[in-house]
Amino acid sequence: MCPVLPEWLVALVAFLLTSKFFLMLASLPINVFIIFLSMTKIPYSFTRTYALNISSTMLISISYALILDLALPDKQSATSDAICDNPQYYNYVPAGFISILNPFVTQNLFSRSVASGLATICGILQLIAISSMAVFYVLALIEIIKQRQKLSFMSTSQNNYSDVLRCILIYCTPPSLFTLVSTPEVFCTAMVQFLPAPAIGNFCITTVTTTISLSFVRLFVTALTALFAFREYRTASVDLVKDIFCWCSRRTPMASNMVNSRTTQ
Repeated sequence: MCPVLPEWLVALVAFLLTSKFFLMLASLPINVFIIFLSMTKIPYSFTRTYALNISSTMLISISYALILDLALPDKQSATSDAICDNPQYYNYVPAGFISILNPFVTQNLFSRSVASGLATICGILQLIAISSMAVFYVLALIEIIKQRQKLSFMSTSQNNYSDVLRCILIYCTPPSLFTLVSTPEVFCTAMVQFLPAPAIGNFCITTVTTTISLSFVRLFVTALTALFAFREYRTASVDLVKDIFCWCSRRTPMASNMVNSRTTQ
């Protein structure tokens, strides 16, 4: 018997899937703003290069997803299916040739155990990537703690290095948390073939759906975090807001004087 999921979890998944479009739409101006600051306000540095590369990649990805959602609502899966069909067609050629020479080999290649083995390999590779990310995250945290302990003895270059490392750690924290949340999906992908379907099917379906919906939240949070994590972008954003207010304050007296002169005439 499939386990009954709590109502709050079902409501959360429904809310995330509903807000997917708005999160993608809200991520666009944030990434455009980061690219604008990088090209006009931020001097050349490691932070600028890092943020510019991430924002450009996310802007392209989100724009592509929005185009599929808006212009091609009925062809979202068709595009990805067409991309996946090309290597699939090429695999059919040697598979058909082998099936003529040795039908038993073809039957073994397309068996359920082979598919389960490939899914397990994919899950293991994903777990290795997540584990590597966690290890480097902990190493960066340890390095920051060491740098903070000897802060009074550091030179200016070492102090700048510590600031950059701390900013990157702050910037990487939200995506890392979202990646850790997706770990149950990896287990479902790798182990669902070896577990009884009635006991895990409902859980894995909800887990995969939640993880996919959280990916759009991760893009939005990652873009928004860049404006607060890096000091250069915080300073540039504040300066730009001040410039806008100064420009508006200069324009306001001129407009009021023009209105007063017209009324007196």
